[in-house]
Amino acid sequence: MNLINHKNKIYLEYYTSSKLVKRSLNLEYNQKNLKYAKTTLLPLFLKISAQKNSKKLLPKRAISRSIKNVKYAKTLKEFCDEILLNLTYTAKKGTINSAKYSIRRFFDFIDNKEITAYSIKDMQMAVFRMKKESLSAKTINLLLTYPNLAFKKAKQQNIIKENPFLFVKKPKETTKPKVVFSKKQISNILENAKGELKTFLYIAFYTGARCGEILALNGDDIDILNATIYIEKNQARYELTTPKNGKTRQIVAPKELVVYLKNALGGFMGSSNKLFYSDYFQIYYEFKKLLKALDYPLCGLHTTRHTYTTHLMKNCISPMFIANNLGHSNLDLVNRIYSHYLFDKKEIKKINEKIKF
Repeated sequence: MNLINHKNKIYLEYYTSSKLVKRSLNLEYNQKNLKYAKTTLLPLFLKISAQKNSKKLLPKRAISRSIKNVKYAKTLKEFCDEILLNLTYTAKKGTINSAKYSIRRFFDFIDNKEITAYSIKDMQMAVFRMKKESLSAKTINLLLTYPNLAFKKAKQQNIIKENPFLFVKKPKETTKPKVVFSKKQISNILENAKGELKTFLYIAFYTGARCGEILALNGDDIDILNATIYIEKNQARYELTTPKNGKTRQIVAPKELVVYLKNALGGFMGSSNKLFYSDYFQIYYEFKKLLKALDYPLCGLHTTRHTYTTHLMKNCISPMFIANNLGHSNLDLVNRIYSHYLFDKKEIKKINEKIKF
């Protein structure tokens, strides 16, 4: 049996005992259909022929029935594109761009083919290639996110029996110990910071607000008289969005912060002018330079938020107040993320000495 091009249609050509026969597969002659006919239909017809153990002409009805029963499976990339399309209706621009990048990068390590054709070994080999290129565990897991969702979708549609990702050994992400600055270190950092970095760090250390929320502040978001800062927006990489949980909130500005803002930004207060014209990466770069100059541990800007929360919890400030200031939806999040900072070495030593039965 052979597949041929006849009048731009794919035909099945074979011999009976007396003549050469051509049967149309009702498919346009193109690379996609030809591959489908070769890998799916041709083996099926050969199997039918072998089972009948006859060289009789295959009935036209049998061919058309076979084509109807065997469906063309979409490729993994097509499934990923569908997930990406759904994402564009709900997600923020930064999330969409991250998804586009991770999907594109994933296919640098594996060939795109029909979603039914992948094995566990294929996925494991892709992970192995990522490791070989020295990608971090965090990056590898990010690249696997959307293909994993694609396989889940294919399973829901009964196109595949199992999601191969369920059996793939993924790299474990190691969490680095989070830095918490002492009061003396914070004072030193604020004293040595300059320009917009100084203002950013004052607000960050004294309020625990997220970096994007601080960078989105205007003059009229700060109420000096009532010592309040209004968090109503977030400066993402590509656009101005709502705060992380979608809710606006008011933050209490401590006295020291109010005094600093009054002196440093007096003319900006009450205006719609932006407080910051530097983006996240510029602030982050200057922050790292400052930490290096002071010989302090190098860390990200999010450390200011952890430091703020830890100092408040150690001083027995109400968890409800802390959760509201941070913009967390409930107390569980505060307790789960920050409670482990409360146990310092002295306390642990004391427990080991006293709790002996």
